[in-house]
Amino acid sequence: MAVFFVKTCECESSTRAENNRLGLSCRQIYLSENMSREVRLSWNFADAVNLIDWIGLFEVDFSRGTKFLRPKINSDGNPNDGMWLHDITRDPDLMRVKGDVIFGVQV
Repeated sequence: MAVFFVKTCECESSTRAENNRLGLSCRQIYLSENMSREVRLSWNFADAVNLIDWIGLFEVDFSRGTKFLRPKINSDGNPNDGMWLHDITRDPDLMRVKGDVIFGVQV
């Protein structure tokens, strides 16, 4: 498991991730009932990556990547550079709202 620093930016027109970094469009999201927000994750790895590497969204309690909320497989032919838009929607059943979610990467 590799750990990368996350470059965060609140603006919608944020630049893509710098070399060997993840870019994330926001740090925190607060959602009320029936709201959703799009989060943009970008990556740019200077070092080679292979097909078993992954980027995904998962619950904090399952940080080993064993219970993805949504896995990412980059299918555009260039796994070193890309962007992923993910809608995060609040579950209307308040009892099912989990705590934080995090984006993880393994290269």
